[in-house]
Amino acid sequence: EKDLDALRLEVSIVSPLASISFENETDLLEQLTPGTDGLLIAADTGRATFLPSVWEMLPEPRQFLTALKAKCGLPADYWSERLEFWRYETTTYEEQARDVDPT
Repeated sequence: EKDLDALRLEVSIVSPLASISFENETDLLEQLTPGTDGLLIAADTGRATFLPSVWEMLPEPRQFLTALKAKCGLPADYWSERLEFWRYETTTYEEQARDVDPT
C-alpha cells in the first residue's frame, strides 16, 4: 500500500511529427530547440526517439544527438545522407502527488 502511495503518474501526449530538412549535422543541430523539441531518428539500423524532457539530462544539442544516435545503435561520429529526423513537442500531464504518511 505504501509503495502505491509513492507512485506518480506522468503521461506525455506527442504532437504530429514534423520532418526536418537539413544540409548537414551542424545545420540539424542549429535547428533544434533544447527543452522543446522531441527528436526521432531513422537509420538503416532502426529508429530511436528522445522526448523533450531528455534535454534536462542532455542540455547541449550535440550531446542530445550523440546519445540519440547511440540509442539507435549508431556511433557518435556517424553521419549519412540517408539519416532522417523528425521533431515533435509533447504536452505532459502529471498526477498530483499524494500526501504520504511516513509512518
